[in-house]
Amino acid sequence: MNDFLSTDWIQELASAWNNEPSIVDSLAKANFTAKVGYGIIGETQARCYIQIENGIIINSNTYTNQQLEWDLRASISHWRKWLEEDGFGLSNMGPAVALGRLKFVEGDYRSMIKNPKLAVPFLQHFDLMSNIPTNFDKNRPKQKKSKGIFGFFKR
Repeated sequence: MNDFLSTDWIQELASAWNNEPSIVDSLAKANFTAKVGYGIIGETQARCYIQIENGIIINSNTYTNQQLEWDLRASISHWRKWLEEDGFGLSNMGPAVALGRLKFVEGDYRSMIKNPKLAVPFLQHFDLMSNIPTNFDKNRPKQKKSKGIFGFFKR
């Protein structure tokens, strides 16, 4: 089981991506080439990235200051919810972006979602993510201790 957004995790995503003809072919037809980062909202940089050339991932690794055309960020709890529970279909994407749960630090969400050659593979790649056995524990934010009901009673 891989730690979420680790080098092993992103390399497993790259392998699954490159073995998914519907993603690769659609992006190749769109001549899609980009570096895409993934990270956590509030952190100064992405944790990992993929480099795509004409639909195929040619590099996947820990982020080390590469210029990104796309940089997707969410909280660990939202990543976990989308990848382990709810999935991430079109019905989840709009509200996630509108409510700031999924942030595009780089990249134009609106232009991407209007282009089926990009939008469909984008959604499909979230399905691939959900198929990777992932350990969120190391990345789990520390829980604040409850002060009880309305903060009056401590546990």
